Amino acid sequence: MIYRTLSRELSTLTKYALVGIVIGFGFGTVEYFARLNSEDPQVYIPLVVRASTSGLTIILTAKIFEILFREWFKQRPFIILVLVRTLVYTLIITGWLMIINGIWYTVNEHPILDQYVGYFTSETYLINISSILGITFLGVGISQINNLHRKGELMNFILGRYHQPREINRIFCFIDLKGSTTIAEQLGHYKFALFLKDYYSDITDAIRNTK
Repeated sequence: MIYRTLSRELSTLTKYALVGIVIGFGFGTVEYFARLNSEDPQVYIPLVVRASTSGLTIILTAKIFEILFREWFKQRPFIILVLVRTLVYTLIITGWLMIINGIWYTVNEHPILDQYVGYFTSETYLINISSILGITFLGVGISQINNLHRKGELMNFILGRYHQPREINRIFCFIDLKGSTTIAEQLGHYKFALFLKDYYSDITDAIRNTK
């Protein structure tokens, strides 16, 4: 059981790592062409290597954070989830960008302290950090709302397809919870409702992972 869980988590991390590399590669390519005719053009290969490494480390760290705090997140209010994730993701993004760019400056013998001071006191930093916070907050909020619905349902609603009839396949799982009547009598209606809530929360990951 433990082996299967570790294997599944490792497989998930591998998929996220590949996604991070692809995203970083895309950002690096866009930045290269955007700065091609600017005062500070970049060499393509070093830029995409840096961007891909950033994408890999950022996405992988964020996913590890989600795995480690998965249980803590289950019982937290929506606003707490969004704020905590936004703050942590912003720290992860800025932290890895600082580390990777710092290594780049050191390898190329640029004065790393001057580079950092110049960047963090510039208008570019304020624009970048505001953009990261805003995009992260919006992305986390939408993702959290999406988790309350079936997969793809929120997007269908946004695109106006939600009210259009269509054929779908659904599998219904009926559960006979052993001793549920006795448990309900012992706990009372309020605690029994909380018990069922925890029960559904516990089995959801197993159902999703095994499809």
